Amino acid sequence: MTREEAARFEVFYRENFEKLVGYAYRFLKNWDDAKEVTQEAFLTALIRIDRFHASENQQGWIKSAIRKKAQNLNKTKAIRSQAIVSVNETAPFAAEYDRYSNVDTPFAHCAELLGEQEFLLIRRIFWEGEAYRDAAGEFGMTEGACRKRVERIIKKLREQWEEDR
Repeated sequence: MTREEAARFEVFYRENFEKLVGYAYRFLKNWDDAKEVTQEAFLTALIRIDRFHASENQQGWIKSAIRKKAQNLNKTKAIRSQAIVSVNETAPFAAEYDRYSNVDTPFAHCAELLGEQEFLLIRRIFWEGEAYRDAAGEFGMTEGACRKRVERIIKKLREQWEEDR
């Protein structure tokens, strides 16, 4: 990077940093996270300085980087916060699982084939008609992860059904 490029970048940084922290805050609702994401976006711009300077809309370039980094941070935080489920929170699920695993119904057959969490997830989505987004929140995962897990459960059930035929 030339001195001129470095000087232009520094001017852009000084003139826009605080305003862009405010932009990041709209996505994150946390000032520390907003500052961190904004700094990361500027670091990305610095690493890709040629692309950054070639951009006709440098503020738009940085805003796009901030938006993507904020989305990633929010996803990471959501996954981390939902990953740890206390024993007290899973107790109602266990009772519900036990209720169906001892009955001679389609629920019982699924309960035998699947683990407790798999059974409850598939039951919520297919038998109760819960939206993937809502089930994902309930089970502490992203909507995409919920859809993938349901796909794997269906595959598992289909394979077992094929064996039983």
